[in-house]
Amino acid sequence: MKRTSLCAASVAALLAGAALLAGAPALAADAPTPKLTSSVQKNLADAQKAQQAKDYPTALAAIKKAQEVSSRTPYDDYMINQFLLQTDVAMNDMAGAAIAAEAAADYDGIPDAQKPGIYYNAMVLSNNNKQFDKSMS
Repeated sequence: MKRTSLCAASVAALLAGAALLAGAPALAADAPTPKLTSSVQKNLADAQKAQQAKDYPTALAAIKKAQEVSSRTPYDDYMINQFLLQTDVAMNDMAGAAIAAEAAADYDGIPDAQKPGIYYNAMVLSNNNKQFDKSMS
């Protein structure tokens, strides 16, 4: 039991650092930052408010609504997975967090400054879930 709590705490700390990187602007001045679809943005804003209030079931519901938007872009999916990753870790759903981290890492447009944090989170969560084939790729 203590080991699970320790793993959850360490992953949460890692994600907190990665969240700071995720909010950082892209370093390349000529690379425009993609825009979120308005309905996805609204749902993710609701999820963010719920996360800040530590109301994770409500955050998860808002993220699910964002996933149901039919006109999502790959960037929308990337950001949805970032929010899902944070919420899953907060809810101690490390298997779900690993899936979200892997999906976020698969996005081709990750800004260079964010890549180390995104890839590191995916690797750590895959290792924690004993998905060694995924953590090595």
